[in-house]
Amino acid sequence: MKKTWNKLIIVSFIVLAVVACAAIVFLYPYYNEYKVFDGIEAGQWNEVQKSYEALDSEKQKAVQEMLPDYAKHICLEYQTGEKDYIYTVAAYDAINSIDETKSICTKYNVLVNRTEYRDAIEQIYNSNQNYNGQGVVQANETINKINLRLDTDTKKEVVIEVLNEKYQQYVDGEITADAMNSYISIVNGLAVTDIADYTTVLTNNIQVIESYRALYDTAQAAYDQGDYFTALNICQSVQLDPLDSQYIDKFYSLYKLAYSTGMNYYDGLLDTYIEIGDNQNALNLLDKLEKYYAEDMNLQKYKLSMAADWQKAYVKLAENADSEIQKVLGETEDGINILDSFYKNIKPDSMLLYDVDEDGVPEAFFYNSMERNETYVSCFIFTYRDGAVSYLGYAKVRSFCSDSSFVAFPWLSTRASGDEYCLKRYSDGVITDGPYVQNVDGTYYVNEQVVDETEYLSQQSETLATSLNKGVKDFDTATLEDSESYILAYK
Repeated sequence: MKKTWNKLIIVSFIVLAVVACAAIVFLYPYYNEYKVFDGIEAGQWNEVQKSYEALDSEKQKAVQEMLPDYAKHICLEYQTGEKDYIYTVAAYDAINSIDETKSICTKYNVLVNRTEYRDAIEQIYNSNQNYNGQGVVQANETINKINLRLDTDTKKEVVIEVLNEKYQQYVDGEITADAMNSYISIVNGLAVTDIADYTTVLTNNIQVIESYRALYDTAQAAYDQGDYFTALNICQSVQLDPLDSQYIDKFYSLYKLAYSTGMNYYDGLLDTYIEIGDNQNALNLLDKLEKYYAEDMNLQKYKLSMAADWQKAYVKLAENADSEIQKVLGETEDGINILDSFYKNIKPDSMLLYDVDEDGVPEAFFYNSMERNETYVSCFIFTYRDGAVSYLGYAKVRSFCSDSSFVAFPWLSTRASGDEYCLKRYSDGVITDGPYVQNVDGTYYVNEQVVDETEYLSQQSETLATSLNKGVKDFDTATLEDSESYILAYK
């Protein structure tokens, strides 16, 4: 019995040995295959090479087919934080030691290093904020390692991506200008090729946006304090471009709010000024309202209610200019002559207010803007005195003077041609003729009498002594259609 057991034991050992040997023979190639991936896991590229070379061609082919998925798996472990950067790049180095194409790990290797590069920039920023010098040193060491693995163009792409993301965060109000400038400073310190011009553009954009934001804060403060004119002025003056899309909408919204709120507020304030008889403040307010609310507020009714008596009279005169002029012309022989001869050619369509005698009340000059004459402008002249409008006369105005006069061309000349001047003096509501001088082909006249050249030049000099060399059309004028606004705006 004992011998039988001994035989069984010996047979069992033999069978186990055979099985073990068979297993070794069968599994050994797989063991070397395992050692390849174990070496990759450990980042030992020398061991990986040895194990790989120990495989037959069929097994090597199988390993090559597995490498892309394994490289992707390593990248995923890095992205999820299971493996760190040092492990990851060591594993990729090991893979590249047996990669026949030398391209399997390229995209993953670049991806990992891009991510690590971005993280290192963020680490420098955070370390600077926390005064962590050691953290800055570590981040720079990481960057130095990455510089060996990323080409120049890729590094430039990474920093531009980082700057663009941070810039968008800045535009959206998620980070401050100081933070944005810190990132720019960090990138400038990385010695990335051809990045200086880009960071300069960003720096300039930030300055522009900060000026927008400062203006917006000022406008908002003005609105909060009830100073709607200031808020409107700022919003109107800002020339926004797409640099700060957030503030384009904010300025527009604030403008609409200030406009509507201000219109209601200032309308009530204007009524109050008029009600208490504070015309000066009412006029000052009207000037400002004219700039912002001319289209949406009926300001003319306020202006007319506060206008001076002469302004109200001139508004009425301008509304009926044609009939009033024909009426006064029909009262004199000279006027009838004008009506019968050429009035239809010079029927007024425009007017000028000019204070000839500088008494504070301007005279009204009515004329036809289409009159084809470069020497003078045919005018029908009115003034306001003693509470009423009065007609001063008709004159072909050449130039106004610095005293209470103007130079005219005689409207009833006895000469067919010549260089003619007539001084018109205005005083106490009456226009009187001064010297009338004329040069006709070298023959000199003063008041229709032939004189020598010396007398002519003396009279001509006196006539033109105070001339401003400015005629009707050299001043602000208005069509009769716009006469009310023009008259009420006169100062």
